[in-house]
This record gives sequence, C-alpha cells and structure tokens, in this order.
Amino acid sequence: MTTAAAEPSRALSVRGLELGIGGLHLGLVLLATGQVLATLGYLAGSAALVLGRRYAGASRGVYIGAALVVLTIVTLQFRGELELSSGYGRVDRLLTRDLRFLGLSYAFLRSVRALLVPRDLPVGELLRYFFFFPTFFSGPVTEPTPEPAPVARPTADDLRAGLSRILIGVAYLGAAQLLRPAVPLSTNTTFAYALTHVPALGLWLGAFASGVWLYLDFAGFSEIFIGLARGFGERVPENFSQPFGAQSLTDFWQRWHISLGSWLRATIYTPLTKAILPAAGALLTAVTVPVLTMMVCGLWHGLTASFLLWGLFHGAGLAAHQIWGRAAVPRISPALRETRPYRAFAWLSTQAFVAAGWVLFLPVGPLPLARRLDMMGALFGGGG
Repeated sequence: MTTAAAEPSRALSVRGLELGIGGLHLGLVLLATGQVLATLGYLAGSAALVLGRRYAGASRGVYIGAALVVLTIVTLQFRGELELSSGYGRVDRLLTRDLRFLGLSYAFLRSVRALLVPRDLPVGELLRYFFFFPTFFSGPVTEPTPEPAPVARPTADDLRAGLSRILIGVAYLGAAQLLRPAVPLSTNTTFAYALTHVPALGLWLGAFASGVWLYLDFAGFSEIFIGLARGFGERVPENFSQPFGAQSLTDFWQRWHISLGSWLRATIYTPLTKAILPAAGALLTAVTVPVLTMMVCGLWHGLTASFLLWGLFHGAGLAAHQIWGRAAVPRISPALRETRPYRAFAWLSTQAFVAAGWVLFLPVGPLPLARRLDMMGALFGGGG
C-alpha cells in the first residue's frame, strides 16, 4: 500500500527524471551542432521567461520581452545555419537535422505558448513543460496548465498502448523509407527527373504521393514520441487525424500537424482576428488573417522564399474557403452537399490543392524557386 508521503517523493523522482532527460537532450543538441552560444542562449531565454512569470507590471514585461527577443534571435540564427541539401526525412540525419532543426523550433513554440498562460504558473510546472523529454524534439506542442498536473503512474494498459504507438511509428518510418526513392519531390534529383520526363497527370499523382511520404515520415516520429509519453503515463495531444480524408482546406489543417495548428490559432490567428475585426470588418478579416497566419507558418518551417510562398498559397486557399463558406455554401441545398459527387469533388479539389502546395515545400533544401514554379506550371500543362 502506497503511503501519502511516498506519493510526493515518487512525483518528485519522476519529474526529476523527465527534467534530467530533457537536460540530456540539450546536451545532445550541443554535441550534434557544436553551437555553445545557441544552447546557452536558449537556456538564458527560458530562464528569463521563468523569472518573468514571478513578477507583475513593467518588470514582468521586461523579463518576458527579453526572453522572446533572445529565443527568436537564437532560433532564427540557429536555423539559418542549417544545411538541408541532402533532403528531408532521412533516418541517418537524426543527429544532424532533427535535433538541430526540430529541437530548437519546438522549444521556441513552447516558450511563446507559455507567454499566454497566467503569470502564477509554478516554476516547476513550467520547467516540466519545457523539458518533458518525449515531446522535446518533435512535439506535439502541448499547452501549459496553471495548476500542477499530477504525475500519473503508468499502468499496464499505458505501457501496452505506448509500445503499440511506438511500433506503429517504426512501421510508418519504414514505409516512408521504402517509398522515398519513388516519389518525385523527395530530392533535387528526383524533382529534376520528374520535371523533364513525367507528364502532367503523373506529376499530380507524384505530388500526392510525396505528401503521403512526408506524412508517413512525420507521423512516424510523432507516433513514437506520443508512445513514449504514454509509457510515462502522459497522454499528449494527437498530431494527425487522417488528413487525406479532408474535404476542405480548413478541414485538412484541423487534421495535419494539429498541435502546430493549435499554436497558430492561439498565438497568431485569434489575436489578429480580435485586433483586425472591429476596424476592418468580417470580409477583410476573413482574407487577411488566414494569409498572415500561414505566412508565419511558412516562415516557421524556414526563412526561404519557397516556404513564404507556400504559406501564402495556403493562406489564400483558406481565405477563399472562408469566403466560399460565407457566400456560396448557404445557397447550396444540404441535400446536394451530401451527395457522393459533391463530396467526391470536395475531396478531390482539396487534395489537389494540398498536392500542388507540396511543390513549394518539397524537397526541403536549396532548390531555386524558379524550378518550383516550373513544376507548378508543368502540373497545369505549361511545361518545364
């Protein structure tokens, strides 16, 4: 029988283990990159954020403002030095890309997300939120809570469920590696071959298959880290929910990288809507807010013209879908919207839009924007 005194002791030991492994991850970032200043800068920014939560008024603003500036500068500099020429999703690049590119990116997302919670968030909870090791490098981006969360004792069901998710993640990653040589948007070489040798219909199918490959790779890592968290008795948010079943672009972004979508809504979309709506009105807000939000989403993936254009592309699509929903959908009978042809067209147009967008996103690396635009033209029969 567990005594009351033993429970706090066990909670302390479990949280200590989580923080210790989180610290080990920071050490691995340092080891993999050699970036002492970046690692120290991230720690300094996080420390300033932790201190800032203890104060009110101007002093709190100084600490939190300094934390945000430091974290932003470190993240941009750190990511700007990455070399992504060898493509995306290579397992053998785990220590050279994922720890560098994803690790600091998710640390940045958590730090900014923590700015929105009440200032009396316990320091221990904030540290645990930052350094919970299963989600440290690849998310999902959780939301900090103002109240101390009880440390759950993993049950046999948790261990079984966690192991099952890990095995599913490994299977996804294996499938991604098998599919990778066959998709046209995985490397610069396959991209160039497809542009010059594959007809338009084949390019569309290849762009869709490239999205499937990216999903298997990304969702595979998410499954593994969600499974690790479950093994510690923690149920973190899901990151994907059958995105290739989406029948609208809005629906797609509610299914793809769900935790990043929640972060964008909390930190960009909702504040912008509250700021713009009273002055600009509903129509202008429906156009500008999705575009600005997705611009941030694109630049979060990398400070390149291709990622910015990808964000604008999806932002324009989301704005168009909002206007369509306001102006056209009410005039279409509910019975028609439930027919198979209508739903099939909605699905096909959504997935085609997403597939075209992958041309601006993949392959991740120094591929000139002009070549990507050539591919976009080829998709629509314009030639390369």
